[in-house]
Amino acid sequence: MLIDTNIFLEVQLNQQKAQEASEILEAVSKNIIQAYVTDFTIDSIVLIMEHYNKSPAEIKQFLVSLLAYEGLDFYQLSIFDKIKATEYMNSLHLDFDDACMYQAMRALKITTIASFDTDFDKISSIKRLVSLT
Repeated sequence: MLIDTNIFLEVQLNQQKAQEASEILEAVSKNIIQAYVTDFTIDSIVLIMEHYNKSPAEIKQFLVSLLAYEGLDFYQLSIFDKIKATEYMNSLHLDFDDACMYQAMRALKITTIASFDTDFDKISSIKRLVSLT
């Protein structure tokens, strides 16, 4: 499973779906669910946290916390992944962020994404997970 940016942000910014997101992240943290996160996602989260005036200490705490997730692995998008993502922008009508997530899933040969982004619903080859219940 790939974890989309919004899952982490719901928790970090204490938003409306924070409870559902927390349950998913807790399952990954305890290695109940195996998941991946991309470097692009991590960078996006940090930029958004900064936009919300989170302190460097809070950003560091988030980054360090990722290392404690027993079921989490990291995927670094290559320039070739990003080039391929631009093709999905056209063919699947995705923005660059979503196209990068889709390309990462294809590279990792996974078909599930934890995300609150309904744009992924238009891709029949993937399943979108929004909660554990």
